[in-house]
Amino acid sequence: MTRAAAATVLSAALLLPSIAAGERVRPGETLVLHRGFDPRVASAMPGGQAHDGRLAYPLPEVAPSRLDAIGSAHARPRGPVVDQAGHLYVGTTTGLAILDVDGVVIAETAAGVLEAPPALMPGGDAIAISRNGMIVRVAPDGAVRARRSTDLGVRFAPLVLDDGSFFLVGANRTLSRFGPDLEERFRTELPDGFGLSPTLSASGRVVVTAGSELVVVGLDGGIARSIALPGRAVTPPARAPNGSLWLATTEGALIEIAHESRIRRVVPLGGRVPDGTTLAIAPNGDVLVAVPTRGVVAIDATGNERWTTAVDAPFFGFLAVDAAGRIAALDRIGRLWVITPEGTTLWSTTVGGVPLGPPVVTPAGQIVLSTDRGIAVLR
Repeated sequence: MTRAAAATVLSAALLLPSIAAGERVRPGETLVLHRGFDPRVASAMPGGQAHDGRLAYPLPEVAPSRLDAIGSAHARPRGPVVDQAGHLYVGTTTGLAILDVDGVVIAETAAGVLEAPPALMPGGDAIAISRNGMIVRVAPDGAVRARRSTDLGVRFAPLVLDDGSFFLVGANRTLSRFGPDLEERFRTELPDGFGLSPTLSASGRVVVTAGSELVVVGLDGGIARSIALPGRAVTPPARAPNGSLWLATTEGALIEIAHESRIRRVVPLGGRVPDGTTLAIAPNGDVLVAVPTRGVVAIDATGNERWTTAVDAPFFGFLAVDAAGRIAALDRIGRLWVITPEGTTLWSTTVGGVPLGPPVVTPAGQIVLSTDRGIAVLR
């Protein structure tokens, strides 16, 4: 290797994130060093690794004037995920579909029924995992980079790390780590119940809510600790800016975990929280949760209720928040509401169907979400 080439490799290595893990390379093999995540890229769920509901792009200050339904051929779509080019990655009953915001199909890849949204990887590829355990890595033009059949039934979005590896929670109550080549690195049994989507903690470990426990797992697969919860968790852990982890239980308790080691506080929400709920963390540290019998509830970082916003229909548990603190919430009669950081409604509009997940915002400012009628695009 020449001195110039060695310097190039060293420079690339120094640009890798601190949590990146090394990949073993045999003589004659090629190693691709990914550039890492771009913070402007939306991920499988708003908020990505932190599960904090944060949107990559701002919500509009006024209601969109146009609603388009695209991808109607795909029943109960999962996602969508939006890349920097504004292309939509959608999980379907047959695999992964890549569309533009006008509904033009760029590519479709067979993978089986997807119950979890696809996820973007460093460098721009996407991964899709079927409920029967088929994993497919797809380029932005639809070319299949790799395909792997596993025995994992997957219902929730993966956690993708900056080095291109990812964690999956299987229906067999396990947590697995896969490399960018889709090879399984290890598998760890979860101690209690089915796990939800994993979150990356402030210390760079993986945290999973599984039944009535929060499990803290190292990047090598070893369980660091398991924390007993006062009820069954129904949300993935959401990581706050101060490093605390927040989660909600079905009985209606909001729980803060401090230092990934102990329960700091339990906050009663005054109503039950259904399965499928996701939390959002506002820029000011407020924890946002939709309680069907009460509305959207904001709890500050000290556990005190700041405000509650209710409308004439219950809210779904899908929340998202932008960098200005504006909150997107969806109700059960098919309306999208945008709420100010102070808890007042800014605007609302219909989405043309029953929402199936939280909205995302494209680089061009369109709001995109899945409904039972396909993909809704608000312009």
